[in-house]
Amino acid sequence: MSIPNAIGVDLDTKRVTIAHKATDDRGWTKWVTQQADAQDLESVKAIFASAMTHGCDSAAIEKPFLGRNVQTYGALMLVYGLVEEACKQLRIKHIGVEPSKWQRGMLTINGHYENNRKELTRRSAYVAQRGLGANEDCDEHENDAVCISEWASQMSIVLFSI
Repeated sequence: MSIPNAIGVDLDTKRVTIAHKATDDRGWTKWVTQQADAQDLESVKAIFASAMTHGCDSAAIEKPFLGRNVQTYGALMLVYGLVEEACKQLRIKHIGVEPSKWQRGMLTINGHYENNRKELTRRSAYVAQRGLGANEDCDEHENDAVCISEWASQMSIVLFSI
């Protein structure tokens, strides 16, 4: 039984970053990362529809967290709602994932988890690019989306079985 192919979604106030695995005509699996404007439902739906053609039937969306800036949290919640609406319209099973959940699952090294933004960004790049084979030109949002996708794919029996 193969591991399901989940879509990973990283949110920003200006853009949505989406990652999933795709197989080319030679049978090679590669990571696809795409970004859409955070206000453009149709662009997000188009990217999800493309991912569905590669066997993706579920999505893990990083949940916004209330940090120091309430306005940023509110803006991210609007983007989260837009992505959730895209999933509903396309009938994609989806869940919201606390950042610490996927980070602990993917970025713990030798049993040590570092809750420092700079270190988490470094680890995410290392895991996505060196460990999972994402493009070395990926930015921090693409790296996070790749890690979220992989974490959700590995956890899919637990996450999407309800």
